[in-house]
Amino acid sequence: MPSIKSSASAEAGFKRLVELESAYRTQRPSDQLHAIASYPHLFDEFPDPVIINTVILKLADYFRASNNIQRHAILQVFKKSQPHLKKVMNVEETIRRISPQMHSNDPLSRAITLRVLGCMATIVYDRIDVYHNIIHSLDSSEAMEVSAAVYAADKICAQSQKFCAIISGKLAFMVRDSKTPLPLRRRLIRVFGHMFEDITLARLARKTCLDILDLNQDGEYTVAILRTLTRLASHSLVDVDQQIELLLQRANGDAATLPGIRRVSLMCLGSLARKGIEFSPEHIKMIFAIALESEDEKTTLRAMETLNNIFRLTGITTSILLLGEPGLDTMLSYIQMSLQVLERTSASLSSSPTQSRLVLLECFSLLSVILPSYSELADTSSKSSKTSAEQTFHNAVKSATQSMEVFLMRIWSLESGEPRAKLSQQDISHSKAVLWYWINLSLAEEEQVDRVLKALLGWIGMYKDVSVLQAKALLHMARQQPRKMHTVEGLAINLLEAHVDAPDAQTFMLVYRALLASAALYRGSPAEASTFESRLTQILEKFGRTDTTERHTRNQWELYQLGRYSLQAGWASLALTALKNQEKAVLSVPHALWLTSVQTVALIESSLQTVARAFSPTAMEEDVDSNKLDLYSQQQMYVYIIAHLEEIEAYQIDRSFHLRWCTLRQEYLQACQLAVTTLQLLSTSVYTHRQQGSTVHNGASSHIALPGDEIALSSCADMFNDLAHQYTLVRASVSCNAIAESTTTRSAPSQPEHQQADTAIEVLQTMCLILGFALQRVAKILKRAQRTGAIDEKGDSVMDTDQVFDVDPLLIPLLYNQGQGQVQDAGTGKESAGTFAEMFRGSAKLALGFVNERLQGRDLDTLEKGISIVQQLVLQRVVQASVEVNGQQISKIKQGLCVLIGLSVDDTTADVDFMVRKLLSVRVFDSTHNALAAQDSEPSQEPPKMWAKSVVDIGGEILCVSQFTLYGQVVKGSKPDFHLSMKSDTSKQMYHEFLNRLRKAYQADRIKDGEFGAMMLVNIANDGPVTLELDSRKFEYIPVTNQSSPAIAKALKQAKIASASTSAGSSVTSLSLEGTSAAKSRDAPVESKASLRLAPSSKSTSAGSASVLDTSNSYGLHDTMRFGMRQIASEVTEKHPLENRLAEWDNTQMELKMNMARNMYGMHAPIKMAMERSLVVKARGPSMLPQRSNLGLDILNGKDETIDFEDFLNVPEMSTDMVDVHTVMEHQLGLRV
Repeated sequence: MPSIKSSASAEAGFKRLVELESAYRTQRPSDQLHAIASYPHLFDEFPDPVIINTVILKLADYFRASNNIQRHAILQVFKKSQPHLKKVMNVEETIRRISPQMHSNDPLSRAITLRVLGCMATIVYDRIDVYHNIIHSLDSSEAMEVSAAVYAADKICAQSQKFCAIISGKLAFMVRDSKTPLPLRRRLIRVFGHMFEDITLARLARKTCLDILDLNQDGEYTVAILRTLTRLASHSLVDVDQQIELLLQRANGDAATLPGIRRVSLMCLGSLARKGIEFSPEHIKMIFAIALESEDEKTTLRAMETLNNIFRLTGITTSILLLGEPGLDTMLSYIQMSLQVLERTSASLSSSPTQSRLVLLECFSLLSVILPSYSELADTSSKSSKTSAEQTFHNAVKSATQSMEVFLMRIWSLESGEPRAKLSQQDISHSKAVLWYWINLSLAEEEQVDRVLKALLGWIGMYKDVSVLQAKALLHMARQQPRKMHTVEGLAINLLEAHVDAPDAQTFMLVYRALLASAALYRGSPAEASTFESRLTQILEKFGRTDTTERHTRNQWELYQLGRYSLQAGWASLALTALKNQEKAVLSVPHALWLTSVQTVALIESSLQTVARAFSPTAMEEDVDSNKLDLYSQQQMYVYIIAHLEEIEAYQIDRSFHLRWCTLRQEYLQACQLAVTTLQLLSTSVYTHRQQGSTVHNGASSHIALPGDEIALSSCADMFNDLAHQYTLVRASVSCNAIAESTTTRSAPSQPEHQQADTAIEVLQTMCLILGFALQRVAKILKRAQRTGAIDEKGDSVMDTDQVFDVDPLLIPLLYNQGQGQVQDAGTGKESAGTFAEMFRGSAKLALGFVNERLQGRDLDTLEKGISIVQQLVLQRVVQASVEVNGQQISKIKQGLCVLIGLSVDDTTADVDFMVRKLLSVRVFDSTHNALAAQDSEPSQEPPKMWAKSVVDIGGEILCVSQFTLYGQVVKGSKPDFHLSMKSDTSKQMYHEFLNRLRKAYQADRIKDGEFGAMMLVNIANDGPVTLELDSRKFEYIPVTNQSSPAIAKALKQAKIASASTSAGSSVTSLSLEGTSAAKSRDAPVESKASLRLAPSSKSTSAGSASVLDTSNSYGLHDTMRFGMRQIASEVTEKHPLENRLAEWDNTQMELKMNMARNMYGMHAPIKMAMERSLVVKARGPSMLPQRSNLGLDILNGKDETIDFEDFLNVPEMSTDMVDVHTVMEHQLGLRV
């Protein structure tokens, strides 16, 4: 098909070409001119190389045989067809047909020919005969021919450095000649701006411009020289410091006589900054002085624009940050001068509103860059300097934000304070810029956030023209500070209720999205979440004006978008309300099917969330049967959605991604249902087996004969692993689409949709891996239980087979929803919550760590209790302990445990059961300890064994003391924060519940406690000392090894740095792939245990050692679990392997040079070399050159070459005569002997 279309297009193009040629042959001048003028449209419509070459040759023929009017029309064709000239292949023939006009007696004809050659510069830049024609015409007595020759020289010099070397001497002579007219001299000076790729030419051009700078006082003449010098310095990096000094000298000139020169000098400084050239602090202070001292608002504006370019586009802030504390004074001076300019301009705003407003915008932009850098620098300074710096930063931010607020009020309000009826487009543009600066500075100062949020909520709706901008600012702040937005949530909901009937639906949608950004904090409180959900449901119904048939009568499109946003944020019930009966409001069948599919997805996810809340351990009701979980209806609904999507694709609408997504989701629910059913049947079989008395008799072990259950569990694990693999492929396709869009579009694509899709896929993929891994481990434990039930060498009893089935089957299908809620609970502990993907990764690592620790085949505990909220205990082994209140002793114990109990805000009874078992089973006493033994009993002759007995084994006592300060935090400031501790009314009840269960599990007379809520004096005689910290969900593993290998030590150090310890009450923790959980005795050697290993090592390792660097394949283990998530973007390469090797060689040589320079000259030498290379790399050549080269980088690397006059003319004996170029050229062409 492409070949057929191409041939048809070429045929149509030739047909059009014949029509134009026929029109030209009519010999009527009007038709001929119209035909010539139509050729650029022909090129644009049919850009075929054959057509372009044919037309160019015909135009060359027309040019040779026609009059000057037609030649001028042909010249316009060449000007308009610049992009297509590179396709011309018959360059030689084209020039041969055009060049004869250069020998015409008509100067106008010669001038037009020269301009045509200039337009063809991209294809004739290497022609010697063209060079000769241009140089010869520069000596013409006709002004128009000289002007055309300068035009052609300018165009060809931009393409060829060879021609620059040839013509440089002639140009220098003409510029210095007093007979050359001033306008022509200005044009000649601009040609020097192309001579920057050769350092010799660049210095020659600069010297020429400096020599003639003061020869004339004309302003345009001086401006042309300054701009040419700036262009040379910015591209060649020759004498950059001297150029900056020259421009600053001109900018500090007499403002009354040369205001234009000052502004042009400042603009040239800004162009140097845009090339990445760094300025010194002295230069910056001089520019600030110009802005402060100038009485001309335009000059002040140019100075502030230049400063903005310097601070935004160069590395000046980084250089100042590297200075450390000395840079604080420099940055402080910049802030003070910026505030002075701001104050002076604000005072003159009424007299010169237009210019002053632009200056204020530049001041706000500059402060938004300087102030965050100053804050970053203050954080790295010493304590004495940090306090004053923080106060300075606070005052500066306060002054800047107040000025911005006043500026916005001036734009939006009249002098009387009433809102303006209509804002201009310029006012809206200025408001957008200042709003952005305002919220960014406010986010840097937390004390300003609450005030800004309240101000935005008060402004929205008051100023109609900028309500959308204000709502976007509110959404940005809500995403950055969800906790702060949560505090003003009531105001936002009231705003939605007040503007539910307003015509501005976009503002309503943005405020609604801001609410959803902070609504994640409700996940930990079902009651508050239900209230929030009901209020927003009512608002959505009013927004859509639901009628008696439950159909929305208005804002259908906006409700559809709100429904998608709600579904993405996890509020499926709100999405269901927004999408209710939307399919009845569309006319086309594909749209109705699509809306039905989205609504059904919302219904399914809403039902899953409802089931999750009903079956969660923290909200379990008595009338809920845990064996009646059924996901069949949700699976069938996904089958209907898949059918709808397939029908939509029949209408030539691509829904392949959504189809694959829903298919995998349906398979995921099916796998969950199968796993639930398998575990339920397995639990029933084990219970029946136990009831029949299948236990150990006469020392013989009774094997568990359940091979089918093991196979079923392995099959479920394989299903989840296969789903994870499918999600990997889907995720790779999403990444490839994002890369393709970024490479095919000119502008940067909008990535949020791709990021959301990637995040959702990552969540489901990780959950499949976790579930498959857990089922696989349970199957292996079951297999070991079937093989043997004998007592092991250590004397431990046989593992009870019921421990294998302590896993609640409801956890498997609901782990995604429950993990999502706990991750969002963990996010509430931070001021600025991270992305959902980052939080979920932490939750996934937590789940994997727990599975690794628990599913070892010896001490299996229920997963639901392991995922419950944290309860923290601190346990101490004591000889005696007592508690006094008001000077009276109320409790006392002898040998045993003293337990300090801390309760967090989300603790449940599940945590109580877990900690009771852990407290009574933890072994902290030696084998010789016995609290019930008589005082005169003979000591044992055997050596004591450490960590051999628990408090139950020795019959010791337990003293429990409530201590809420265990959850105190001093991360910020010096005052402890106890917001994670449970409130007194609730904690008292749970504390007594813990004591009651502890007494039931142990002897009640051996459990003592203090007085809850009282000021107690606790006397502890610690034995050992031995102090352990127990936590119902605290997975911190310290890798221990008996090898001193540097590689292992380095890997363990990196793992320790990468792990992040979490605060009490947080469910997010880091996971290291290897670690140990071994106790170290006083005399025994250190042993290493890989309690977190996900797969065995591929290399044979000795007992007691493990590697953190490699893993091998394990049965049923997905590759993603072993090697990590696949990143398609990192696999894309654009270089040949040989190029990579050459680049590596260059990098090695450069590193060697850096080390040698450091050893010889000190640390400053390689730093200077690196900075010079960085600046030169950014200063590339012009984009129109066919083969760009970085001459500055070649100079620094020692690879530059110097081009001389004789390199082109090959006549060394004549190379000294640089002025008489004609003689040398004629010798070269054989015209003169």
